[in-house]
Amino acid sequence: MPKCRKRRICREPDYVIFQSENGLDDVTTLTVDEYEAIRQIDMEGLSQEECAKKMCVARTTAQLIYNSARKKIAESIVLGKSIRIEGGNYILCDGSPCCENCCKSTQPVNYMQKKGENVMRIAVTYENGEIFQHFGKTESFKVYEVEDNKVVSSEVIGSNGTGHGALAGLLAEQGVNVLICGGIGGGAQTALTEAGIELCAGAQGNTDQAVESYLKGELVSSGANCDHHHHEEGHSCGSHEEGHSCGDSCGGGCGGCGGSQPQLTGRNVGKTCRTHYRGTFNDGTQFDSSYDRGEPLEFICGAGQMIRGFDAAVADMEVGQIIDVHLMPEEAYGMADPNAIFTMEIAQLPGSEDLTVGQQVYLSNQFGQPFPVKVTAKDEKNITFDANHEMAGKELNFKIELVEVK
Repeated sequence: MPKCRKRRICREPDYVIFQSENGLDDVTTLTVDEYEAIRQIDMEGLSQEECAKKMCVARTTAQLIYNSARKKIAESIVLGKSIRIEGGNYILCDGSPCCENCCKSTQPVNYMQKKGENVMRIAVTYENGEIFQHFGKTESFKVYEVEDNKVVSSEVIGSNGTGHGALAGLLAEQGVNVLICGGIGGGAQTALTEAGIELCAGAQGNTDQAVESYLKGELVSSGANCDHHHHEEGHSCGSHEEGHSCGDSCGGGCGGCGGSQPQLTGRNVGKTCRTHYRGTFNDGTQFDSSYDRGEPLEFICGAGQMIRGFDAAVADMEVGQIIDVHLMPEEAYGMADPNAIFTMEIAQLPGSEDLTVGQQVYLSNQFGQPFPVKVTAKDEKNITFDANHEMAGKELNFKIELVEVK
C-alpha cells in the first residue's frame, strides 16, 4: 500500500510537444504521471502491478492513470489533436531501490522515509459515520490527515452542492491524495485521475474503520456485480439508486434520496455537531449506540447526513443537553416500498447462486453504483431481493447527548 503523497516517476519526458497537422489550436494535455504509466507499461513492458509499485500507487490507480493516458492518445490520433505533456501530481524518484537503473538520481535514499513525503490526506464520502454509497450525491466528506501511517486528525467538510466531476476539484483544493467511496461513475473516476487523486471504490461500513483498513493495506477497490459484504449497521439512506425506485421508502427522514424537505432552523444548523446517542425500538431492544463504540458521532446538522428526525432534534440543542426523542417512520427511514422488492434470474447475476435467504449483500446498478439489499426468497431459477432499508416502517427511539458544536 503506497504512502507517498505524490506519484513517483522515474524520469521526466525529453519531448513535451507533439504537433498534429491541425497545429496547436486543439491540444490534449497528457500529465507527466500519465506519460510515465505509458512509458513503463507500453515501452518498458511492465505489468500494471509492477508499474504501480514503481509509481508508489495502488494497482487500481495505476490502471486508471494508464487508461486515461491511452484514451487521450487515441483521441489525439483519431481527431488530429496535438499533445502537450505537462502538469500532474508527481515527484521525481530520488533513487529508491524500486527503480534500479532507470532513475536519474545519483544519491540513493529511502524514499518512503523522506521527511514530508509520508504525509497524506484521505477523504471518505460520509454520512452518519458510514461511507455514503453514491459519490456524485455525497453531501460531505470526512477528511483524515495521516502522518507516518497514522491518523493524526480528521474533519467533516461539506460538498457545497458540487456534483460528480467537479467534486474532484474540490478534493484537490483540500489537498486530498486518496478517496475512499462506494459507487462512482466513469466520468468522476477520470476527473479524480486527472486531479492526481488515488481512488478506492466499492467500500462500505464505518469510515474510520475503512481508513484504518486502507492504511494496513487491507482495503482495495472492488467492482463486483454481487458483492458478498454484509450490510453494516448505521443510519444512512441506503442509497437505493436508479433502477430500483426508492419510492417512499426513505420517507421524510432520508437526506440521501433527494426528497424535498422543509429547511431546518436552529442554532446548530450548518455547524459540525458531535453527539452521543443510543437507539432503541419500541420494545426496548437496542439497535445502535455510540456510547458502546466510545466515540461521539460527528456530522453537519441540517446537511442531510442524518435521518430527518435526528437532525431536527439536534438543531436547537445546547452543548451538554440530553434529550429523548421518539421518531415515527416518516421522520426516520420511511415506510417500506413494495416497488423496491424485485426478482431476478439467478443465471443473470453471477455469484447469486451462493446466496442464502436472509443474507444482506450489495448489488450494483447499471451505473456501477452499489446499493444494499436483503435476499428474501430463492428457488432453483430465481432470487428475490428487498432494497428497502432494514428499518423502513419502524418507529425509533433515541437518547441524544450533544457533546460539542464547532
